Amino acid sequence: MAHASWCRKCKACLVQVRKLLAEGGRPRLYVGLVNVNEVRGVPKRMGVEVMPTFQTWGGGDTRLGVYVGGGTPTEVGVKIRELVDAHL
Repeated sequence: MAHASWCRKCKACLVQVRKLLAEGGRPRLYVGLVNVNEVRGVPKRMGVEVMPTFQTWGGGDTRLGVYVGGGTPTEVGVKIRELVDAHL
């Protein structure tokens, strides 16, 4: 997940990501957080233009899906789960 420390929507989305991880049942799920304020070049290489951005990856360097966060925290939680479950 690409996020920024100043982004209120990102903070709400992080809560949803933590809930997803706490649910368990997804042993192949690994979550990486990229703070765009701390790692300047990585978001550009990942194609991140808007925060928060969620991406699923397979095989190390193959991007399988992307979701740019928007909506209520509940809607974001649903979209993240759909994205993750579609590729696990």
